[in-house]
Amino acid sequence: MKRIPFAVASGLLLLSLFTAAITATAQNPEDPGPDKAAWRTMSLANRYPGSTTISCLVAYPGQTAGKNAALSLLGAPYPVIVFGHGLTSTGHDMMQVAKHFASWGFFFVAHDTWRFGPQTEQAKDMEALTRILRDENRRSGSFFYNAVDEKHFAVAGHSMGGGSTAGVLGSSADVQAGILLAPWVGILPNASDWMKTARAPFQVLVGQGDIIAPNSANASRFYQKGGSVGHYRGLTLLWKGCDHFSVVRTTSTSTPDNIEAFRLCRRQMTSFLLAHLKDRHAYLDVLVGKATHAEVKFDEVRYEVRDPDLYLTGTVKVGGTLEAHVMGKDSSPTLTYVSPVPAAFPLPGLGVLGLHPAFMVPLGAGTIVSQQVEHAVYPIPGHPGLAGLRLHIQALALDASSAYGLTPTRDFRITTTL
Repeated sequence: MKRIPFAVASGLLLLSLFTAAITATAQNPEDPGPDKAAWRTMSLANRYPGSTTISCLVAYPGQTAGKNAALSLLGAPYPVIVFGHGLTSTGHDMMQVAKHFASWGFFFVAHDTWRFGPQTEQAKDMEALTRILRDENRRSGSFFYNAVDEKHFAVAGHSMGGGSTAGVLGSSADVQAGILLAPWVGILPNASDWMKTARAPFQVLVGQGDIIAPNSANASRFYQKGGSVGHYRGLTLLWKGCDHFSVVRTTSTSTPDNIEAFRLCRRQMTSFLLAHLKDRHAYLDVLVGKATHAEVKFDEVRYEVRDPDLYLTGTVKVGGTLEAHVMGKDSSPTLTYVSPVPAAFPLPGLGVLGLHPAFMVPLGAGTIVSQQVEHAVYPIPGHPGLAGLRLHIQALALDASSAYGLTPTRDFRITTTL
């Protein structure tokens, strides 16, 4: 193992000062978020491959809730979710999902084109929208002007649109995350092969009760062929109470199972996108944490963490505890460090050291014993003078190829109350 230098002389002094405050949300990810959900129908001219004009349902944080409300710029710029509908559906059929993500501070753009496919053409329109929205963000007078977070785009889709999502993930370098909801291979028996060239993290959600696009012939194939994806890829198989449509909406005749399945899917989708598009890394715990593994209505929770990662949970105060979670290869040792001073030093073969070597202190050494995540709890000193101290944390762990790598660096700050 390569050693990372740190200042032993200052170690004991600094270690006594380290604590963290991870801002916890008072809202559950399956519930509406803090923003007012607004929506409108828009037709967007397209100069890229695909339809000449793309009609869309666009949902967004509004100054007020409801149809055609003015866009709120209080939380802008907003990440974008481009959504592909299923066979015979339109983007407007995704209204429940659209309003949910608008309330969490996203642009949700669902096209109405290619109601009957084919997926190759649907994927072109979805990829075009990722480019159009960037153009619109820079065009004075556009509804989207200066409101789009150009660095954070996701593609998602249901059924036929889930398969088309794979096409975008496999061809676009401008997408940072993907969600495949009950994906269907459609009339393209090799549609799942698109995932062989995917590079962005992705999540697959499907129910055991899905008789339209059964998991074994559809969702599992997309997941398995996405093995080249770095960071995280996951598949959550819900119990038989979740059918093909439960993953995206409820209806006026919904059963209790349908309502519960849609709630669980909102929880997983929202957490995935908050973590990957809004850097709210604590939500990774919803994907890989103990509660998810204990959820009785998840028949299978499958994922792979190829590159080491780190997230923190809870709200930590003086005299409390720091909960640090290191993601990496099973049965691999971990080393976790803290520092009051950040840095950006490239270390060949390891990644980027985000802590200043002169102030680094080892917080703990452990082992990822199962499920690719080490959950560690560190006691926090009870000194009241620590309030407001900002600190940084980083870990070293094995990646999927058994090579050591550094996780991203996370920031945290002390608090005195929960």
